[in-house]
Amino acid sequence: MFDLATILGLIAGGGIMTLLYKPLFGDWDGLKEAFFYTIKPDFWSWLDGEFLDDFWNTLKFNIWLGSGILVGFGIQILLS
Repeated sequence: MFDLATILGLIAGGGIMTLLYKPLFGDWDGLKEAFFYTIKPDFWSWLDGEFLDDFWNTLKFNIWLGSGILVGFGIQILLS
């Protein structure tokens, strides 16, 4: 069963992801584009001439997702 540290970690991680959503992506289409480039193989992007767009969008998505996970786990570990 979830304890208080886990619940607060989930809330904090979700809060950070919510705060970083607008500055990184701008709107829902920006997030969808970043997710699309994240799952698209780099070789295909290179062949389509979109390597720099792929790199930048993958970096933004990974920073957004990683910061939420890092803060969530950090809060959970600190409160446990």
